[in-house]
Amino acid sequence: EFCQMCIQGVWDSDSPLLQIPHLSVDRTKLLPGCESISDFMDLDHSDKLTLLKGLSTKAIGEVASFANNYPSDLEVALQSGSELTCQSTDSLTISVVLSLDRNEDDTNASNSLQFKPARFPENKEISWWVLVGNPIDRTILAIKRVSLPTKTFTRQVELDFSAPESTHDSSLSLKVYVLCDSFLGCDQELDFSLLVHGNSSIEEQ
Repeated sequence: EFCQMCIQGVWDSDSPLLQIPHLSVDRTKLLPGCESISDFMDLDHSDKLTLLKGLSTKAIGEVASFANNYPSDLEVALQSGSELTCQSTDSLTISVVLSLDRNEDDTNASNSLQFKPARFPENKEISWWVLVGNPIDRTILAIKRVSLPTKTFTRQVELDFSAPESTHDSSLSLKVYVLCDSFLGCDQELDFSLLVHGNSSIEEQ
């Protein structure tokens, strides 16, 4: 989140709409039901005109560019399944597929992951942190930073970690977190369970 805030020049406690160029706090209040970037992108034409009223053609173009770059079309799939079984201290690999739905025939979609943030001095390539974590004790079991190839906009990510040491059978509710490093409000989470069969020899030792 710190990286997201630095790139966009807003606090995570601010309205996500303030990431959009030229949108002030007063403008975001014009449409009370519009609270996220996805809400903004789903607005009908007349509501968008209300929100952008008074902006120059150049400014509206910058708003459109932001919307085209915002990765709300990211699809995340857990290839290894949502229920896994292993032995205590086994080495595990979680496979996650990230894919952006960028149709070459869609003139509104950006065909590049490079963009120019409104409040950051340099161009930025969008990438993601992919993590396996335990939300109960807030531990990170595996982490990778990845970008997507611009020809396919798809990447399979493999995350390696070890099952916890246990003398008895136990079940863990874990999560895969996919965190964008460039925009607020587009992170994703996937749940999966891990059944760990205990190793009684550990207790004997």
